[in-house]
Amino acid sequence: MVILAGSGHLAFGYGIPQRVARRTGASYAIVLSSEREVEPGIADYVLLSKDVSLPPAGVLGVRIEQAARGVRIASFASDSPAEAAGLKRDDVLISVDGEKIASPADVRAALWDKKPGDRVTVEAQRRHRRKTEDLTVVVVLDK
Repeated sequence: MVILAGSGHLAFGYGIPQRVARRTGASYAIVLSSEREVEPGIADYVLLSKDVSLPPAGVLGVRIEQAARGVRIASFASDSPAEAAGLKRDDVLISVDGEKIASPADVRAALWDKKPGDRVTVEAQRRHRRKTEDLTVVVVLDK
């Protein structure tokens, strides 16, 4: 069995390891990951890694909110690439690069592997009094 938990639940065998051993009689080994040296005896194995900087992610330059009709644009960052592409406040996002959008997490997932300069196709809906307009725009992502 493998249990993934925070170090506070594992360090020095306290918490989860002792409880599982007490209840099942099973043996255990504690593996912790750290960027710096650690206290002796804190774990059976310690994976030491160095800090790695991730490249900047591509962004639409919008602040979004969950709304009754889906995910709507609440506001724009200055120099927003989404605003430059023609999207407006209160537009509801339908898809990003073919990925359906139902929650803010869906937007993050659709942009997960995108970087600044990438082009994404955004489908949205804009409501005008009694009718709804479907929009498709291409946004060049910013950082």
